[in-house]
Amino acid sequence: MNTMDTLVVLEEVAASLRESAEEIGSPATGYDEGRLTAYYEALAMILTQCRVVGIEPGDIGLAGFSPDTLLRGVKLAA
Repeated sequence: MNTMDTLVVLEEVAASLRESAEEIGSPATGYDEGRLTAYYEALAMILTQCRVVGIEPGDIGLAGFSPDTLLRGVKLAA
């Protein structure tokens, strides 16, 4: 697998996670709050690892995206 293939796969995964998270209605139910937290964790990890290896968020379709936006209004466990 070459670098371009890897970026395409990463972009598809990131886009799918973001779309699924953004489709959750507001206000979120308890179940959906858990799902949003999981999407947040996955997308935050992707962005962190991209920073580590020098991949720009725009290279995987996440330019200007902040996972924090997914958690607005979600009550996180203490």
